[in-house]
Amino acid sequence: MRCDALRLVAEMLTENPNTIDFAQDQEALRETLLAFPGVGRWTSAYVAMRVLGAPDVMLPNDVAVLAGARALGLSEAPEDIAKHFQPWRSYFTLHLWNAATEYAATLKPDSRQRAIATVPML
Repeated sequence: MRCDALRLVAEMLTENPNTIDFAQDQEALRETLLAFPGVGRWTSAYVAMRVLGAPDVMLPNDVAVLAGARALGLSEAPEDIAKHFQPWRSYFTLHLWNAATEYAATLKPDSRQRAIATVPML
């Protein structure tokens, strides 16, 4: 299903490269992407952060966000802490991703994926 969604979006962008552009607002982008089967809220939020440079996107259930929070020893759920960073939550998300990456780099290669994949929900 994800491969089909990726293929559909790639075909759409090939046919009409302006479908997703920097001039689109976050809500319009979300609606455009959610119209494709297999594209959900996480993907549309991620694209808004990366393509539009939206500064206030939080991906609270993202496995790397949770791993970063754990690596930093945060006692609250990332989404609760992120409230303090509004309207700049995208940067908090990136900080948590970096923390997860740095933590994983300290592990033995065979345990890196397992450490990220088994992060408990905070």
